[in-house]
Amino acid sequence: MRTMHLSLLALAAAAGVHGETVLHSCDSLDGVRLSWQSHAPDARLEVTTDPARVRAGTGSLQVSATASEKATGTSYIGFRVAVSPLRLSADQAIAFEAWSAHPAATKAFHVRGLDAGGRIVAGWSSWNHPLKASGSTFIVVPARQGGGLAWESERIEAAEGEIAFLEFIAGCTDRGVVYDMAIDQIRVVAAPEPPPANYVDHGVVAPVGMPTWGPSTVATVDAQGRRAVFVKLWTGGTASYLFIDAATGETEQVPTGGGGWGAYEVLKTPDNVIYDTIEGHLVAIDVPTRQVRRLGAIPSGMALSYVRAADGTVYAGLYPSATLVSYQPATGTYTNHGAMNAEAWPQYPRPLVAADDGWVYCAVAIQSMQVLGFHPASGERRAFIPEDKRRRGTPKLHHGVDGKAYAYAEDWGWHRLEGGQATPVEAPAKARAEDDMRLFPDGSRWTQVNIADRVLRLRDAGADEDREMRFDYKSTGVNIYTMVAGPDGNLHGATGIPLRIWRFEPATGALQNRGLGGYGGHINQFSRHGDKLFGAVYSSGALLEYDPQQPYDDRPMHESANPKQRFAPAAARDLYGRPHAVLAHPDGRHVLVGGNAARVLLGGGIAIYDRQTEEGVILDCDQLVPDQGINAMIALADGAVLVGTSTAAPTGAGATTAKAAMIYRLDLATRTVTGRWPLQPECPAVRDMVLAGDGLVYGLAEPDRLFVFDPARGAFVRDEPLAEYGGVSGWQAPRCMTVAPDGMIYALFRTAVVRIEPGTCAHRGISFPTVPITSGLAILDGRLYFGSGPRLLSCALPAKDE
Repeated sequence: MRTMHLSLLALAAAAGVHGETVLHSCDSLDGVRLSWQSHAPDARLEVTTDPARVRAGTGSLQVSATASEKATGTSYIGFRVAVSPLRLSADQAIAFEAWSAHPAATKAFHVRGLDAGGRIVAGWSSWNHPLKASGSTFIVVPARQGGGLAWESERIEAAEGEIAFLEFIAGCTDRGVVYDMAIDQIRVVAAPEPPPANYVDHGVVAPVGMPTWGPSTVATVDAQGRRAVFVKLWTGGTASYLFIDAATGETEQVPTGGGGWGAYEVLKTPDNVIYDTIEGHLVAIDVPTRQVRRLGAIPSGMALSYVRAADGTVYAGLYPSATLVSYQPATGTYTNHGAMNAEAWPQYPRPLVAADDGWVYCAVAIQSMQVLGFHPASGERRAFIPEDKRRRGTPKLHHGVDGKAYAYAEDWGWHRLEGGQATPVEAPAKARAEDDMRLFPDGSRWTQVNIADRVLRLRDAGADEDREMRFDYKSTGVNIYTMVAGPDGNLHGATGIPLRIWRFEPATGALQNRGLGGYGGHINQFSRHGDKLFGAVYSSGALLEYDPQQPYDDRPMHESANPKQRFAPAAARDLYGRPHAVLAHPDGRHVLVGGNAARVLLGGGIAIYDRQTEEGVILDCDQLVPDQGINAMIALADGAVLVGTSTAAPTGAGATTAKAAMIYRLDLATRTVTGRWPLQPECPAVRDMVLAGDGLVYGLAEPDRLFVFDPARGAFVRDEPLAEYGGVSGWQAPRCMTVAPDGMIYALFRTAVVRIEPGTCAHRGISFPTVPITSGLAILDGRLYFGSGPRLLSCALPAKDE
């Protein structure tokens, strides 16, 4: 029997069949076409007459595919349905039924209204497996969340446009599995009354940005010779091109013309053009005119490296497929040369060298190193490292002063690359000097561009000292990753990309944010231990101790006195370099950190830091669960630690071998695992857990499951879905559960803050923000605080008997 989201039942009963306007009955493929087929070569669009997938009429629209074994990102399938052009009024909504026969594999679901030109007028989405085998009725309202789908505010391109097409998209992050969706009875209905919002928006905690991780800050001049510093700017989930006048500090912020971040670095050529990849295209930014031109489509991903050949051709190496593309500005010719290397895992092609012999050489990291050669004139391509010599890591490659390319990899040694041949050498020729991106033509240079604090320092030609000026730009803010109630009565937290440690004063509403030596990563979680806060950093896994009642020291983390780096072994990066959980153990002595490797390696380790001895130890993944990462940790009454796992593979890895997330018990004294309990039915990850006053452990698992575990019996005693709240929330350290002073459990879902009563597991939403909930959570002075992207929100906690 099909289920209907509880928040929509009243509307369905009130509207009835007579209150509906059918846009497409879904009984035929008239006006329907396949519009998405990414990493899904066998995608099939058809009408199914399976009675279990038909609400009314004779059929429903079904699309299915097998995700490619060689997919290096999310596989997508989808279709567009032509409808009579419409503009929805404030009291109208779009309704439809949706199913998936493979809900575990069908992770993402997008619904979009497009205008006649394909621009997004309205859009909703979820990455929390919202499609069920039993089916669900979805009712979506513009600018509102609902039915477990979040409003895609940042993707809207034509908010005032007419909807000419409705597009339905399913996504799968696994490889070699079947995924699907079926849609029936697309119609316009009366919009439901919105649930009570009951929240306060305290604003953006850090309205800042940062340059990209790779080289992207360049000294330039305009057509009149005026100096300007170019910065490819990241501000939250978007990118732009910022020009800072070196004489006045005035700025011009140029849109990229696409969504997302694009490439991590750019290339400036002698003809005063800057190259980038953004939203599926290689683009050129003309510095004098500030115009952005799309040169050609790229198959997926972004450029990780560029090089300009002697004839002016610009080459770009693309992640994750190791595809090589080129653009010849003299002729305006764009060419996709195809994948240089075929692998089942993501490939990192960097750097590129255009040697004097006419070949283009490329180093490929990380899973299994390779060095490649491509001859543009003939199309010939070669791989130089033999299979038995390939290791995990990053090979070296440079253009020598003698015009030849030189490459090195562990167990392969140094080789000279010439004419498409690799010849062993004892030592390479010295590398050619690279262009100084800080230097202006008149000999002046920029010495510091502090984007977050909006400070530019320049050394004018002939000057002995730097000149400082302030500049400004627009930012919607950078995402909140964590928050915690501090010992000073304030709320403290951290953002990511860049890392800004922020403070909110509930008494005044004041917000403050500060950096840590310009670090561009993030603290995934803060946890309070007495009067100190402990945080774990991506991608080093370093453990920091922060005293918010002492002076702040904005220097690199290995130099800063507060926050102070306490434990940062080199092994951390490959065991918990993406830290998903920090536990301040109630013994008052130990702090634990767990997570996934920063890149490539399966399995997660745990660091145990002793505050008394100021020493730490690491438990390797082989001592825990070899092929699973760590998402959550709580201390049990006897001092043991209960660990919740994730089957997700880290960035850059191949396919995961794990099938079912689990919880396991870690004896802190012996540092051994003394029990393992996989979740059944299988699920990909435990998101968070709390120990309630009744001695039971309450947890949330993907996509929307509440489970209860009895540590005394070593058994699960309850497991049920809470589908009506839109999937479990939480950022990279998914802290989405807490126990309030009155003993009630509070949990964050994408569309609601939910109160759960221990024992009965009775639950109800207490706050339904109009924006997605993405991070959290902390209780302070009777309010529960959480985040939506860069914004800090809070809601009042109800009395226990409300």
